[in-house]
Amino acid sequence: MYTYDELWKALLAKGLYWVGGGDHRKASLCLDGRQIPIWTVVSHKRGDVPAGLRSRIARELKMPNADYLRRFVECEVSGEDYIAMLRESGVI
Repeated sequence: MYTYDELWKALLAKGLYWVGGGDHRKASLCLDGRQIPIWTVVSHKRGDVPAGLRSRIARELKMPNADYLRRFVECEVSGEDYIAMLRESGVI
């Protein structure tokens, strides 16, 4: 399990970037100087990210499942691994 802050830090550390402001934080993927239509929104809440939300975020980020997202946050999957998975699956 991981917190909203841990999720946000992992997204930024692995190639996504912060977009806009407001009540939530939006992370988007930019690759080789071009915007990729992959993004998610992360709350400013404290505490652990609920299971249903983890699944939704994984889908938004075009990840195979919520466990892949967990491994991404826990640094078992690097940013380069994530990009390679997106390429192999034909997303980018």
